[in-house]
Amino acid sequence: MALIDSRLAEANADEARAWLSVRAEIVRQEAYREDMKHLRAIEKWGMVAKFGLSVVAIAAGSGLAVADAGLPAFLCLGAGLYGLAPNFVDQIVKRLGHGGNKND
Repeated sequence: MALIDSRLAEANADEARAWLSVRAEIVRQEAYREDMKHLRAIEKWGMVAKFGLSVVAIAAGSGLAVADAGLPAFLCLGAGLYGLAPNFVDQIVKRLGHGGNKND
């Protein structure tokens, strides 16, 4: 960036416009790169939080199942499993919701 600034200071009007556009593009790309870095960090922490909450829900559901608390245990287990494998849980719910009919 310092090289561009020094060339910008020494340039005539037409060259200065060209160097300004180059400098603006570099600044835009650096800002975009920083935004993407931040977005990746947010997505990573969101995934970790979702996985952690799913594990906690499965552990709570298992504890409730051992304590013989039927419906709350299944609710916690279902919520935890849905966080880890939503497509699998959706298939099971569809199958159970239609009485086991595989035509739907």
